[in-house]
Amino acid sequence: MCAAIIQYRVNSRTIVPSQQPLSPQFPSRASPNSKLDGMKVHSFQTLLGDLATIVKNRVRPKDAKIPAFDMLTTPTKLQQQAFDLLGVALRLN
Repeated sequence: MCAAIIQYRVNSRTIVPSQQPLSPQFPSRASPNSKLDGMKVHSFQTLLGDLATIVKNRVRPKDAKIPAFDMLTTPTKLQQQAFDLLGVALRLN
C-alpha cells in the first residue's frame, strides 16, 4: 500500500488541494516496495526470513595443527540496520 502526500491550503472557508509542487524529498509517486533511501520495504515475516540467513559456520582446516573455529556470515546492509535499530550485536557464543 502506498501512502499519498497531499498538501492543502485554506482559501477563505474552502479547503482545496495546493498547486505547489511537493518537496523533492517526497516524490509524488513512490514505489510501494521501496523507501526513500532505496532499501526494500519488509513485512515482519519477510524481515525475519531475511535475518534467518545469518548463520554460524564451523570451519575445520585441513591442517590438523590448526584448531576448528566458528565464523558468522556478514550481515547485509538491511540486516545490520535492523540489528542497530534493535540495539543487538552479533557475537559468537
